Amino acid sequence: KLQKSKSCVGVSCRMQEMYAIVFCCRYLDLLWSFVSVYNTVMKVIFITASVYLIYMIRYKTPICQTYERSNDDFKYELYLLGPCALLGLIFTEEYSIPDCLWSM
Repeated sequence: KLQKSKSCVGVSCRMQEMYAIVFCCRYLDLLWSFVSVYNTVMKVIFITASVYLIYMIRYKTPICQTYERSNDDFKYELYLLGPCALLGLIFTEEYSIPDCLWSM
């Protein structure tokens, strides 16, 4: 839709960044475990699509010229990442890096 309309009006880059963070933390197991081809492909597509959307909104002209940064100002670093990291550490089953990241 962004490529066809050449506009990102109504799409939140901050939300896409949050999706990318969640997908990267949750799908970290791609680096050491293989479940199935479908599972691996689905995870790679989700991560790639989120990162590509962020790239288009921030850097690809003419789409980036329609991005309204002043309207997309939710501070997820302050309000969400800290509390989610704390809750992830409290409620994780095992205190290993992959389990803590998955819990966040």
